[in-house]
Parts: sequence; structure tokens; C-alpha cells
Amino acid sequence: MWFMDDFLQQSMDFYYGYYHAHTRGWDELQRDYKCCGSRTYEDWETSRWYLSDQTQHQAVPRACCQLDTDYPACTRGTIKANNPDMLWPEGCLTTMVDWLQYNLEVIAGLALAIAAVELCSIIFACCLYQSIEKEASYV
Repeated sequence: MWFMDDFLQQSMDFYYGYYHAHTRGWDELQRDYKCCGSRTYEDWETSRWYLSDQTQHQAVPRACCQLDTDYPACTRGTIKANNPDMLWPEGCLTTMVDWLQYNLEVIAGLALAIAAVELCSIIFACCLYQSIEKEASYV
């Protein structure tokens, strides 16, 4: 899953905090999947958002904080000084891969069902073509 890792890391490094869709997507991903960063919360250290003045002295985005933690205490400081017990422990890559593996049978089943419908449509179209061709030859 190296391509997912590269995509997540680049999205985090270059677009978080600068493009609304990426920022919102990351925040929702981290909140919904209870994860922080691509592989770990320390991934935020290389992001353009963290290195800029936009962070308002935050080490990680608010979405990285566990729901029952004190928000300012969770995000303040530097990555190294941050209290990791207040953050989601896993990176989002791990949680996404786990979700994909758990739902792989459903995804494969849906793909096969769509392929079957497509195949039936092609067979029906061929039969219809043959029927129209026979009708045209009688006229």
C-alpha cells in the first residue's frame, strides 16, 4: 500500500491548511477513523501547515485529539513535547488498510455483481442486434 502512504503523506505535507477540501478531508478522516497522521502523529512535523504560522501553536490538528481530552492541552506545544496519550494512537494508513481488509468481501461482491449486470447487458444487446438484423433481412 505504498501508493496510499505516499498520497496521504503528500496530501498532509503540502495541502493541509491551504486547500479547504484537503483540510476538511483530513479532519473528517482522523475524526471518523480515530487516527492521527499518515503512519503516526509525528508525521505532522514535516507538513507545511506545522512549519507555517497557521498552526496557532498547535502540534497536531484538533481532529487528532481523542474525544474525551482537553483540546488545548492536546494540541499545544511541539510534536516531541506533545502528550501522545491524548492523541489517536494509530496512523490513518493503518486504519484505512484495516477497513479495506475487513470489507474486502463486500467490495469484491459488489464488483462481481456490477460485472454480472454489465455482462448481461452485453448479451442482451447482442440478442437485440441479431433480432433487428433478422427483421431487416425479411423486408
